Amino acid sequence: MKKNISIVSVCLLIFVSLFFVYKKIEVKKLFPGDYQTVINGVVIHYHVRGQGPVCFVQPGGPGMNWGYLQMPELEKFLTMVYIEPIGSGKSGKLVDYKGYSINRYLEDIELLRKRLKQKKVYLLGHSHGG
Repeated sequence: MKKNISIVSVCLLIFVSLFFVYKKIEVKKLFPGDYQTVINGVVIHYHVRGQGPVCFVQPGGPGMNWGYLQMPELEKFLTMVYIEPIGSGKSGKLVDYKGYSINRYLEDIELLRKRLKQKKVYLLGHSHGG
């Protein structure tokens, strides 16, 4: 009898601990639509389509339109976040062209991931965005 109570107590303790850990790494559900946010002082536009695990999509460029990478078939299985990176589409431009670097794109993507409260995302890039 004491052994059963101990096992139940340990299981309950583990469950409660996991509950609080899970709450701390809460992932926010994304909803389809067109959005903008400010990252590193520049307005970044992005578009959310589909449902499922999150995949960030970074087009080529700078200056390329995000729409050429839209993938309706993947949207059936993934939440696609089509990013308009700095210097592209409706997103802000940089004064100094030297700022358009892979490191800057990577930093912007990481900050967007945190802003959207996503613990983990897939990343799909094309050309200069890859």
